[in-house]
Amino acid sequence: MATILTQTKDSNMCDHPCLDALPQISVSGDLEGSYVVLARRACGVLRIAPQPSAGLPRVQSLKKTCTACPSQWEGTLGDGRALYARYRWGELTVGLGENVDEAVENSRSADALVQEYVGDGLDGFMNVEELRVNLLGLIDFPTDLDVEGEREPFTTPPQAPPGP
Repeated sequence: MATILTQTKDSNMCDHPCLDALPQISVSGDLEGSYVVLARRACGVLRIAPQPSAGLPRVQSLKKTCTACPSQWEGTLGDGRALYARYRWGELTVGLGENVDEAVENSRSADALVQEYVGDGLDGFMNVEELRVNLLGLIDFPTDLDVEGEREPFTTPPQAPPGP
């Protein structure tokens, strides 16, 4: 059995988590260690990931090939393997392979790095920051990574003042 020992940062999570705003917890027992809270689920269940550590596969390049329905990316890791990530119908799937075709196939098989519902069944939009959060503890994203094809978050354009 695991017990949460401490919690840091604000525990109020937004719908679209940002890495800097994620609460951190320490756990004792069988799962002892430091974790990041990725989401709060029904009945107080937490979705957690280990604190990032050295030795994770590191993204070297990443391109967003589709913005929404699905949101998807293709990239290269530092060791030369291809990365493919896809988010559609609330499900995030991620595969790795020697080339992008193999990474796509692996994302749809038992060899997937991730196959998890992280949103509701109608969701198909995810930005790279959300992808980074969902892959925390599995893949390292450099903070200065320039993602080709990633758009800035939409902001409402300023409205003109009312006329005379």
